[in-house]
Amino acid sequence: MTLKPHWSASPTGGGGAPALDPAAAWWAIFSLPLLFWVPAPPRAAERVPFTVAAREGVLQFVETFRHIRGYKPVFVFLTAYWVYIDGVNTVIQMAVDYGKSIGFGTRI
Repeated sequence: MTLKPHWSASPTGGGGAPALDPAAAWWAIFSLPLLFWVPAPPRAAERVPFTVAAREGVLQFVETFRHIRGYKPVFVFLTAYWVYIDGVNTVIQMAVDYGKSIGFGTRI
């Protein structure tokens, strides 16, 4: 696509995101069997009121959290991930603040 940008399906002629066209083709080709040969699941017999669905969802979340406490590796992983991602977000925020303080603008 880079050598022949006029072959690109993107409106910019492939200049903006050259990897978009092969990725779009990949997803289109491999989604077709799913669309044509996988049957849709049957629909629910009746609609559930929002309040009932919300209450059941919260109860299921609480029950899942109770079970997670029993699996120490999962609990340790989730705690470590929380600390890690908090550190990543702190570094990003500090880099932005430092960039603003030395004169980098927010416009591209």
